[in-house]
Amino acid sequence: MELKSNDTYRVIFQTGLSNDKLNAFMILYQPLVGGDGILVYLTLLAEAGRNRTQNEHRRLFTLMENITAETFERARRRLEAFMLVKTYVKHTSGHDTYLYILNNPLGANEFFSNGYLSDHYREAVGDRQFSLSKNLLTVSDILTEGYSDVSAPVRNMKNRSFDNET
Repeated sequence: MELKSNDTYRVIFQTGLSNDKLNAFMILYQPLVGGDGILVYLTLLAEAGRNRTQNEHRRLFTLMENITAETFERARRRLEAFMLVKTYVKHTSGHDTYLYILNNPLGANEFFSNGYLSDHYREAVGDRQFSLSKNLLTVSDILTEGYSDVSAPVRNMKNRSFDNET
């Protein structure tokens, strides 16, 4: 099955992409899906939800600085391999119609907890970059043990039952 520029597409993405997930996507998934994969995902993401009609792939290729159908297909397959895109196709006479369903990338904690993804990432970037990325992106609890809370209590509130711990 060869993708043609006159084949149509539609993109579905149900949830928003938080800043934390975008950061994790750029740092963690980029070595796995490549620059073309990042470009395809972000372009599809921009097209999702705003596009109620089907457009031709020619539009995507033009937006991505005239990438080829082959480059798009390779990038899409890498995105599928890492569970970022699911692709459906309906064959009709004259052209095919594609439906791209985008999945949210995993957050950093989930990514590093996933053996498949973290093993591929370590293999792609090496042990040093793996550790640096993990330290940069994973959230660790701030330990307050041994510290005393010296915060001033909230004053001048009409509701005197305000909980200072909140």
